[in-house]
Amino acid sequence: MNVDVYRYLMTVAKVRNITKAAAQLHISQPALTKAIHRQEKELGVTLFDRSVQPLTLTYAGERYFESVSKLLDIDTELREEMRNIARGTRERIRIGVSVERGTTWLPKILPHFAVSFPDVDVQVKEGVNAFFERALLSNQLDLCISTLPILSSDIACEVVNKAPVYVISSAEHPLAARADLRSNSLYCPQYIEPELLNDERFLTLTPAQGMYRVAQHLLEKYGLRVNTVLQLTSQRTITMLAAAGMGLAFTTYNGALQAQNESDSQPVFYTIEDPLHCRIDIIAWKKNRVFTPVVKSLIALTKRVMRSSPHPKIEIRR
Repeated sequence: MNVDVYRYLMTVAKVRNITKAAAQLHISQPALTKAIHRQEKELGVTLFDRSVQPLTLTYAGERYFESVSKLLDIDTELREEMRNIARGTRERIRIGVSVERGTTWLPKILPHFAVSFPDVDVQVKEGVNAFFERALLSNQLDLCISTLPILSSDIACEVVNKAPVYVISSAEHPLAARADLRSNSLYCPQYIEPELLNDERFLTLTPAQGMYRVAQHLLEKYGLRVNTVLQLTSQRTITMLAAAGMGLAFTTYNGALQAQNESDSQPVFYTIEDPLHCRIDIIAWKKNRVFTPVVKSLIALTKRVMRSSPHPKIEIRR
């Protein structure tokens, strides 16, 4: 397998110009053109449409470079693993996780993993869904613990947990009149008709975050329009602000639990779906990644821990 030829052609496919690609590769333009012709002759197809500028890919070229991209990823990972073995360095695993999920799940996963694999260098990067997707696709992360929906079709995932989603307000909010505050809790939320949220003041997360996507899905599902008064990056902050009377917010089970335990005033919990809508938590990676047995062990442990977590019994009040 002539990896250099694959890299040459992949560079042309990315910059769509043979002269610019040759300059990036530090080879002559005739040499690069010759390599393209040789590969096209060997394959019996035309990879580039040279009749237009910038160059475009033919259908055969599109299919070819989809596979070449996978081969180059495998080659990069193989070379890195061989270099690590030659240097005697530790294997490295890079995980992406939000602050909320990291707080909840990493203490239940990483200590157990470290017992079995004490020499593995586990690096954790905190962030949001949009960052995780870009980092997985660019091979800056190996895995992430995230939330559906995933926007890229080049990312594979498995469902590992389901977390209830609530609407939260203060006890002084007009919607609270519909709830029995003596029994209302995250284990006994009040059902309200979705249309009651129309034009209400909402605190939301930023669009790059997974929980924002979940909230938008619910709003779009019921054709709801809300008045966004504040956008923040912290689920805990918007939850606590809603509990303090600044408006409404969609929140997770962990956010609701914190508000119930820590809020100065009594928060009220609602649902616009019965059964309760759940956020789908996943473990994700770039499609066609070739993982070592150690990474596979971490994936298996993460799935086992997150899937075995007991779910709270919730009774919706109507």
